[in-house]
Amino acid sequence: MVKNPGISMNKAIADIKVTAGIDEAGRGPLAGPLFAACVVLPKRHGIKGIDDSKKLTSRQRDRLYDEIKEKTYFHIAKCSHKYIDKHGLRKACREVFKKAYKGLLKKYPELQVQELLIDGRDNFKFDMKATYIIGGDGKIPAIGAASILAKVARDRYMARMHEKYPLYEFLQHKGYGTRLHRDLIQKNGPCEIHRKSFAPVKDMVE
Repeated sequence: MVKNPGISMNKAIADIKVTAGIDEAGRGPLAGPLFAACVVLPKRHGIKGIDDSKKLTSRQRDRLYDEIKEKTYFHIAKCSHKYIDKHGLRKACREVFKKAYKGLLKKYPELQVQELLIDGRDNFKFDMKATYIIGGDGKIPAIGAASILAKVARDRYMARMHEKYPLYEFLQHKGYGTRLHRDLIQKNGPCEIHRKSFAPVKDMVE
Protein backbone atom coordinates (compact mmCIF):
# COMPACT_ATOMS: atom_id res chain seq x y z
CA MET A 1 0.00 0.00 0.00
CA VAL A 2 1.00 3.65 -0.31
CA LYS A 3 3.12 4.28 2.77
CA ASN A 4 2.76 8.05 3.05
CA PRO A 5 0.61 9.72 0.40
CA GLY A 6 0.49 12.87 2.51
CA ILE A 7 -3.28 12.54 3.03
CA SER A 8 -5.57 9.87 4.38
CA MET A 9 -6.10 6.74 2.27
CA ASN A 10 -9.83 7.37 1.76
CA LYS A 11 -9.24 11.00 0.82
CA ALA A 12 -6.44 10.01 -1.57
CA ILE A 13 -8.68 7.54 -3.38
CA ALA A 14 -11.51 10.03 -3.60
CA ASP A 15 -9.22 12.61 -5.21
CA ILE A 16 -7.68 10.30 -7.81
CA LYS A 17 -8.49 10.80 -11.44
CA VAL A 18 -8.80 7.11 -12.13
CA THR A 19 -6.33 6.67 -14.94
CA ALA A 20 -3.12 4.67 -14.74
CA GLY A 21 0.09 5.40 -16.61
CA ILE A 22 2.15 2.57 -18.10
CA ASP A 23 5.62 2.53 -19.65
CA GLU A 24 8.32 -0.04 -20.29
CA ALA A 25 12.11 -0.24 -20.20
CA GLY A 26 14.33 -2.69 -22.02
CA ARG A 27 12.70 -3.13 -25.39
CA GLY A 28 15.93 -2.84 -27.34
CA PRO A 29 18.73 -4.51 -25.31
CA LEU A 30 20.47 -7.71 -26.34
CA ALA A 31 20.23 -9.13 -22.82
CA GLY A 32 17.94 -9.21 -19.82
CA PRO A 33 14.20 -8.95 -19.26
CA LEU A 34 11.66 -6.35 -20.28
CA PHE A 35 10.28 -4.28 -17.40
CA ALA A 36 7.08 -2.23 -17.18
CA ALA A 37 5.44 -0.18 -14.45
CA CYS A 38 1.86 0.94 -13.92
CA VAL A 39 1.27 4.04 -11.77
CA VAL A 40 -1.72 5.94 -10.42
CA LEU A 41 -0.86 9.38 -9.06
CA PRO A 42 -2.96 10.96 -6.29
CA LYS A 43 -3.79 14.53 -7.28
CA ARG A 44 -1.74 16.06 -4.46
CA HIS A 45 1.22 13.71 -4.69
CA GLY A 46 3.72 16.59 -4.42
CA ILE A 47 6.43 14.86 -6.48
CA LYS A 48 8.54 17.36 -8.40
CA GLY A 49 10.66 16.62 -11.46
CA ILE A 50 8.75 13.71 -13.03
CA ASP A 51 9.70 13.44 -16.70
CA ASP A 52 10.68 10.97 -19.39
CA SER A 53 13.29 8.82 -17.64
CA LYS A 54 15.68 9.22 -20.60
CA LYS A 55 15.85 12.97 -19.93
CA LEU A 56 16.92 12.51 -16.31
CA THR A 57 20.29 11.70 -14.80
CA SER A 58 20.74 8.43 -12.93
CA ARG A 59 20.87 10.38 -9.65
CA GLN A 60 17.57 12.13 -10.46
CA ARG A 61 15.96 8.82 -11.41
CA ASP A 62 17.11 7.15 -8.21
CA ARG A 63 15.70 9.99 -6.08
CA LEU A 64 12.39 9.99 -7.92
CA TYR A 65 12.18 6.18 -7.85
CA ASP A 66 12.08 6.18 -4.05
CA GLU A 67 9.64 9.09 -3.87
CA ILE A 68 7.28 7.61 -6.47
CA LYS A 69 7.20 4.30 -4.62
CA GLU A 70 6.47 6.17 -1.38
CA LYS A 71 3.68 8.45 -2.64
CA THR A 72 1.84 6.66 -5.44
CA TYR A 73 -0.05 3.49 -6.24
CA PHE A 74 2.24 1.37 -8.42
CA HIS A 75 3.24 -2.06 -9.61
CA ILE A 76 6.41 -3.12 -11.45
CA ALA A 77 6.42 -6.21 -13.68
CA LYS A 78 8.94 -7.97 -15.87
CA CYS A 79 8.98 -10.40 -18.78
CA SER A 80 11.98 -12.69 -19.09
CA HIS A 81 14.45 -12.95 -21.95
CA LYS A 82 13.21 -16.53 -22.43
CA TYR A 83 9.64 -15.30 -23.01
CA ILE A 84 10.93 -12.74 -25.50
CA ASP A 85 12.87 -15.41 -27.40
CA LYS A 86 9.92 -17.77 -27.46
CA HIS A 87 7.08 -15.37 -28.28
CA GLY A 88 8.72 -12.32 -29.82
CA LEU A 89 9.18 -8.78 -28.55
CA ARG A 90 5.73 -7.46 -29.48
CA LYS A 91 3.90 -10.19 -27.56
CA ALA A 92 6.31 -9.74 -24.66
CA CYS A 93 5.48 -6.01 -24.55
CA ARG A 94 1.77 -6.75 -24.40
CA GLU A 95 2.34 -9.36 -21.71
CA VAL A 96 4.43 -7.10 -19.48
CA PHE A 97 1.94 -4.22 -19.82
CA LYS A 98 -0.83 -6.61 -18.81
CA LYS A 99 1.16 -7.93 -15.85
CA ALA A 100 1.87 -4.36 -14.71
CA TYR A 101 -1.73 -3.15 -14.62
CA LYS A 102 -3.18 -6.46 -13.39
CA GLY A 103 -0.62 -6.40 -10.61
CA LEU A 104 -1.68 -2.86 -9.70
CA LEU A 105 -5.36 -3.83 -9.51
CA LYS A 106 -4.55 -6.85 -7.35
CA LYS A 107 -2.29 -4.83 -5.08
CA TYR A 108 -4.81 -2.01 -4.62
CA PRO A 109 -8.32 -3.51 -5.05
CA GLU A 110 -9.86 -0.27 -3.78
CA LEU A 111 -8.78 1.56 -6.94
CA GLN A 112 -11.35 1.68 -9.74
CA VAL A 113 -9.07 2.27 -12.71
CA GLN A 114 -11.09 3.22 -15.79
CA GLU A 115 -8.40 3.95 -18.37
CA LEU A 116 -4.79 3.06 -19.12
CA LEU A 117 -2.53 5.75 -20.56
CA ILE A 118 0.36 4.01 -22.32
CA ASP A 119 3.48 5.46 -23.86
CA GLY A 120 4.01 4.71 -27.55
CA ARG A 121 1.93 3.52 -30.45
CA ASP A 122 1.52 -0.26 -29.91
CA ASN A 123 -2.29 -0.19 -29.74
CA PHE A 124 -2.65 -3.48 -27.83
CA LYS A 125 -6.19 -4.29 -26.73
CA PHE A 126 -6.96 -4.87 -23.07
CA ASP A 127 -10.08 -5.47 -20.98
CA MET A 128 -10.41 -1.73 -20.31
CA LYS A 129 -9.95 1.46 -22.28
CA ALA A 130 -6.33 2.03 -23.30
CA THR A 131 -5.06 5.25 -24.87
CA TYR A 132 -1.63 5.28 -26.49
CA ILE A 133 0.32 8.53 -26.44
CA ILE A 134 3.50 9.00 -28.47
CA GLY A 135 6.03 10.69 -26.19
CA GLY A 136 3.62 10.16 -23.30
CA ASP A 137 6.43 9.73 -20.79
CA GLY A 138 7.28 13.41 -21.26
CA LYS A 139 3.66 14.62 -21.40
CA ILE A 140 1.67 12.66 -18.82
CA PRO A 141 3.07 12.59 -15.26
CA ALA A 142 1.69 9.11 -14.50
CA ILE A 143 3.42 7.71 -17.60
CA GLY A 144 6.62 9.56 -16.73
CA ALA A 145 6.50 8.08 -13.22
CA ALA A 146 6.02 4.61 -14.73
CA SER A 147 8.99 5.15 -17.05
CA ILE A 148 11.20 6.03 -14.08
CA LEU A 149 10.14 2.98 -12.06
CA ALA A 150 10.64 0.63 -15.01
CA LYS A 151 14.01 2.13 -15.97
CA VAL A 152 15.49 2.11 -12.47
CA ALA A 153 14.15 -1.38 -11.69
CA ARG A 154 15.70 -2.75 -14.87
CA ASP A 155 19.01 -0.95 -14.37
CA ARG A 156 19.28 -2.37 -10.86
CA TYR A 157 18.48 -5.83 -12.15
CA MET A 158 21.25 -5.53 -14.75
CA ALA A 159 23.65 -4.31 -12.05
CA ARG A 160 22.97 -7.57 -10.20
CA MET A 161 23.60 -9.47 -13.43
CA HIS A 162 26.96 -7.70 -13.67
CA GLU A 163 27.94 -9.44 -10.45
CA LYS A 164 26.79 -12.78 -11.82
CA TYR A 165 28.27 -12.40 -15.32
CA PRO A 166 31.24 -10.01 -14.92
CA LEU A 167 32.71 -10.87 -18.33
CA TYR A 168 29.99 -8.81 -20.05
CA GLU A 169 30.24 -5.59 -17.98
CA PHE A 170 26.46 -5.18 -17.75
CA LEU A 171 26.93 -2.38 -15.22
CA GLN A 172 28.22 -0.13 -18.01
CA HIS A 173 25.75 -0.76 -20.82
CA LYS A 174 22.77 -2.47 -19.08
CA GLY A 175 22.52 -5.01 -21.90
CA TYR A 176 22.11 -2.54 -24.77
CA GLY A 177 23.93 -3.20 -28.01
CA THR A 178 26.88 -0.86 -27.50
CA ARG A 179 30.20 -1.41 -29.20
CA LEU A 180 31.66 -2.66 -25.93
CA HIS A 181 28.82 -5.13 -25.37
CA ARG A 182 28.99 -6.48 -28.91
CA ASP A 183 32.76 -6.92 -28.62
CA LEU A 184 32.34 -8.82 -25.33
CA ILE A 185 29.71 -11.12 -26.84
CA GLN A 186 32.04 -11.74 -29.77
CA LYS A 187 34.89 -12.53 -27.38
CA ASN A 188 33.03 -14.65 -24.80
CA GLY A 189 29.95 -15.89 -26.62
CA PRO A 190 26.44 -15.24 -25.25
CA CYS A 191 25.56 -15.96 -21.62
CA GLU A 192 22.33 -17.27 -20.10
CA ILE A 193 20.48 -13.94 -20.08
CA HIS A 194 21.26 -12.91 -23.66
CA ARG A 195 18.27 -12.77 -26.01
CA LYS A 196 19.07 -15.56 -28.42
CA SER A 197 16.51 -14.31 -30.96
CA PHE A 198 18.24 -10.91 -31.31
CA ALA A 199 21.01 -10.24 -33.80
CA PRO A 200 24.00 -10.46 -33.38
CA VAL A 201 23.38 -12.98 -30.58
CA LYS A 202 21.20 -15.09 -32.88
CA ASP A 203 23.94 -15.26 -35.49
CA MET A 204 26.45 -16.47 -32.90
CA VAL A 205 24.08 -19.16 -31.59
CA GLU A 206 23.37 -20.40 -35.09
